[in-house]
Amino acid sequence: MKKGYDVILAGGTDEEALAYAAAISTTLVSLTSETIDIQYKRYVGSMNGVGVYYDSGLDYYLFAELTGGF
Repeated sequence: MKKGYDVILAGGTDEEALAYAAAISTTLVSLTSETIDIQYKRYVGSMNGVGVYYDSGLDYYLFAELTGGF
């Protein structure tokens, strides 16, 4: 489990999610105070220290800090 950012990306592609992660790192989006646990997860990659994970059960992308593991 990791601390996640307080945004999600519904639908889209892996490439769009990675671009979104790059934008997160340059904006004022903050980490949530709670950890997140993704049941049906797939690691997509990272951009600028932001990890991107796809939840196939809910069909959206989540963004989390890279330290630790799910």
